[in-house]
Amino acid sequence: DDAKSFPTKENLSSSSFSPLRLRAAEMLADLDDDAAEVFLEDEARAAAEVKRSLRRATLRGTASPVLCGAALKGIGVRAVLDAVVDYLPAPPEEENSFTTTLRALAFKVTKDPRRGTLVFLRVYDGELRPKQALYNRSQRNKRERATSVMRPFADDFEPLAENEAATNGDVVVVVGLRYTVAGDTLSSDDAVPLLLEGGMVPPAPVFARSVEPAKASDFEDLTKALDVLTRDDPSLAVHVDDERLVLSGMGELHLEVAKDRLLREYRIEATFGTPTVELRESVDEKTTRHSSRYDRTVGAKRLSFGVTLSVEPAFLVEKNDDEENDDSQGINSRRRAARPPRVSLSEVARGKLQKEPETEAALVSAFTASRGPLRGHALSDLEIRVDDVDLDEASTPGAARACAVQALNEILRTAHPVVLEPVMRLDLRVPDARLGDVLADLALKPGAAVLAVRGDDDHLTEDKRSRVEAHVPLAALLGYASAVRSLTAGDADFNTDYAHHAARVGAGGAGDTSS
Repeated sequence: DDAKSFPTKENLSSSSFSPLRLRAAEMLADLDDDAAEVFLEDEARAAAEVKRSLRRATLRGTASPVLCGAALKGIGVRAVLDAVVDYLPAPPEEENSFTTTLRALAFKVTKDPRRGTLVFLRVYDGELRPKQALYNRSQRNKRERATSVMRPFADDFEPLAENEAATNGDVVVVVGLRYTVAGDTLSSDDAVPLLLEGGMVPPAPVFARSVEPAKASDFEDLTKALDVLTRDDPSLAVHVDDERLVLSGMGELHLEVAKDRLLREYRIEATFGTPTVELRESVDEKTTRHSSRYDRTVGAKRLSFGVTLSVEPAFLVEKNDDEENDDSQGINSRRRAARPPRVSLSEVARGKLQKEPETEAALVSAFTASRGPLRGHALSDLEIRVDDVDLDEASTPGAARACAVQALNEILRTAHPVVLEPVMRLDLRVPDARLGDVLADLALKPGAAVLAVRGDDDHLTEDKRSRVEAHVPLAALLGYASAVRSLTAGDADFNTDYAHHAARVGAGGAGDTSS
């Protein structure tokens, strides 16, 4: 809340939000004894004391201030910056042990019309100088070079002199980095530990929209802008489908923000298609061993490779308490986690490929990058075992790659392939008077399963409410906020989080319940 209008004991009762404010004051007083007396007895000091109290609780780790905002319109940015100053520890309040080896974190990537791609770095250890050679520790030590290092001042940049260096705590802008994306660790040593354990692994995108430039002449500029956007935000992804650019992200708002950035930062007008949910493909049955051979002559060169493999599905086995008695569409026994395919080589296959590391790498990468046989979606939740390989003088990495794609496509068609979709865990709080309408709406959604309906005691309003917990396919939740608002006259709230992947209802193969 705004500290200038923080309510006291006397004016709480007259506030339209008095129950919430009273509860907030009580919680803060419980965390900080020094503030309790001020809140209750000294109205003049309450406004200033709330910030001091929140800061003390934050530094002790007993509270975490939460601010509201809207990323699309930039609402709440100033409040967040003020909160950093008001509540977080200053550098002298933290104990640090610095080293001389450079270690820096890339946290933003953008494009400048004159300078090209700019990467914002924060230096944690050591020194960063212009024209310095760097290792990208998050991308297998790819070599980079900081051709220019600048200090940012609002929308202007001041280049560092050749004898000047950025040191611990400095935020700088670097020109010349070709591979670095947001979240990467850069270092002057190829053995320095990552800043973040294992690096930042972005989650798999769940929403996709086709993207076309408003003018055909902007196509090249659009592809370059999308490349910078995906480097700045690794949870965005771009691929080509039927000669169309498709942008994938974590949600509808995520893609709307990307669309707004294209227009605002790059001056590119683009037409976006209707949001769709990113699907996966897997299998429902374990297969026996299958052998396949690729033998082709391309020009004057013969390509040959043989492989014997088997596949089986990978299911989630753990259950949540609320799901133990629910088995709608067999979700407890046939749930997936949308994990990439896992490839294992038998001792026999590994021994034959021991002296051919490039061929082995090509074989494994072809398996993991293959698409499903039903609709060409990415494969997931699949165990691929390579039992044997057959090599001769014509066996090249290209032949191994082609053979892997051919063999996998053949064997997947015998293993009852299925299309998988993300299923969300829906937690909905609704007035009892509107409960029937909400449940009837959920019953109409294909694949939805209500897990529990119980009374909600955690509310501050006088009307009786119920809490509905359900599993609902993500595709069925497109536009659900507007639907719930209409069904309940705006008197309900809900949140969702990822539960699992499951066979899509009516998608063909297992899970096809259509007539």
